[in-house]
Amino acid sequence: MQNKQKLGLLAEQLVAYEAIKRGFNVSIPTYPASKYDMILDHNGTLNKVQIKTTSVLTSENRLNFKITGFSNTKYKTSEVDIYILVTPSNELYIVPNKFIKAKSLRLYPSKKGKVEKFKDRWDLLK
Repeated sequence: MQNKQKLGLLAEQLVAYEAIKRGFNVSIPTYPASKYDMILDHNGTLNKVQIKTTSVLTSENRLNFKITGFSNTKYKTSEVDIYILVTPSNELYIVPNKFIKAKSLRLYPSKKGKVEKFKDRWDLLK
């Protein structure tokens, strides 16, 4: 298994663990080409979740997340409800798909920017 695949698998397991701790039911599709990585269920509210990781912190103290699938197109809001961004330090940013307009996101963990307000926003899944 390649390092990128391992990183993705570890991120999925981290998100599942954190979600279960918070009272969510977690469903993972058996078909690997699904548009979403998991479904999080909180009291009957279902969210299709796409998990994105990165392992590189740029010299500007920035993390870049690619928000596309294999076809290099952004997921439609009918395919994915929420992105969960996992940083190298295992911080979680829970970002609604409707907020994302581009094919990538820049995250500045040490600053207050557009994406940083979504850190640990589990309430968006309820």
